[in-house]
Amino acid sequence: MQSAAARVKTEEELASDLKQKSSLAASKKSEIKKEVPSKKEPTVITVDLEDLGEDTYNSFNRRYEYLGQPRNRALVPTIFADVMRNCVIYILIFAVTVLCIYKVIQVQNTRQLTATLNEVNLNIETQSRESLLLQAQRQSLSAHASVREQAIDKLGMVNPKTEAEVVIRLDN
Repeated sequence: MQSAAARVKTEEELASDLKQKSSLAASKKSEIKKEVPSKKEPTVITVDLEDLGEDTYNSFNRRYEYLGQPRNRALVPTIFADVMRNCVIYILIFAVTVLCIYKVIQVQNTRQLTATLNEVNLNIETQSRESLLLQAQRQSLSAHASVREQAIDKLGMVNPKTEAEVVIRLDN
């Protein structure tokens, strides 16, 4: 059962539709060829894609089709023209890249300087502690009682006995 909206076309109807579309396409092509200006400048052909059908739409590229002949340009001039067209963008990208690299180098130098500063501060603290220890030791050694004690202990110093003293007079 088929409804009126979902009617299936027969092969004869499809063949007649295809003939109609091909005849329309052929007539449009002949009209296009007749309308070609006498100038040597290429003109862009605009084609109504609904009349041609889906088969030709997939292979037809309106942008690069000129009078039925594909547009061929050399690769190097095309690339050069593209680079020149986008020159400002490329310069900005290059500048941003250079600034990013400079920032990375600057951060690395800052880290190295900070590490060196921390080592120097640690060295200063160590030297300061050592200096305080040496000052305390000097102060303890400069006391008369500690000097006498070390002389007795290390050098074996004894106090002179008063009986062993010999007095010599020089006035005679």
